[in-house]
Amino acid sequence: MKRTTTWLAISLLLIASTAQADLVTSWNYNIAGTFINSTFIDSTYSSGSTELSWGTPTNDQSKLLYVNNPIGGTVNTYLGEGDFNSFVAPSVTLQHDNNEINSGSGSLISTTISIGVTLTPTGGGTPYSNFFLFPILFYETPNGPGYPDSMDIFALNFVGFPNLDFWYEGNEYFVNIFPVDEGSFSLIPQNHIDVTTSMAETNSVYNPLTYGTLGFVTREERSTQAPFAFTISSNPINNPVPEPSTMLLMGAGLLGLAAIGRRKARM
Repeated sequence: MKRTTTWLAISLLLIASTAQADLVTSWNYNIAGTFINSTFIDSTYSSGSTELSWGTPTNDQSKLLYVNNPIGGTVNTYLGEGDFNSFVAPSVTLQHDNNEINSGSGSLISTTISIGVTLTPTGGGTPYSNFFLFPILFYETPNGPGYPDSMDIFALNFVGFPNLDFWYEGNEYFVNIFPVDEGSFSLIPQNHIDVTTSMAETNSVYNPLTYGTLGFVTREERSTQAPFAFTISSNPINNPVPEPSTMLLMGAGLLGLAAIGRRKARM
């Protein structure tokens, strides 16, 4: 009886060990961005799935829109070895047309950046799909004499680096989607934090921000783009929050990654 029980236990272990597939090292991806849960002041606005506009005059409103959307390509899984930059894939781009609008006209208050990702192992397999949400607050600052106090402010309305995980054929993976380049998220400077405090004191629709909030600012009468990129890794990415002078949250060789080794997925 003991021998039968022992062989049964060994058989179950063998079945469990073969049920977990090898890690997928290359994926075909498709990414599409939309806006959801958008809120505005006043009625002079237009809310679409890929473009938001607000303010008067209505023929030259400020806008928030996606470009390079949707986008697809191939991305390799980062296993903790090699040049991380070669594992970063392009995603959609967010653009803010910061046009000068009349004082007291309508404004965007908040929206959620919803990025839908579909992944299929290169060579074939069952597709995996998920949505990654980035709620943001927006501050249409009063038009001032110029830089920097008149710059409009975008603030991430959540805390922490996402490391959004998913399971595929018994293995765990982590997806991070992040903006890079000119409109990248970094710590919002204190002088802009002070602006949000003043705006909240005069209008309760605004929330005062605290130092340490991630976001980015955009100059008046200029289009600013925030290109997004993304990675798939077999371990969470440990990313320190940069100071504004660092410019990039991630990408282009300025990645603040800890050494990450390959980790087997939890059963």
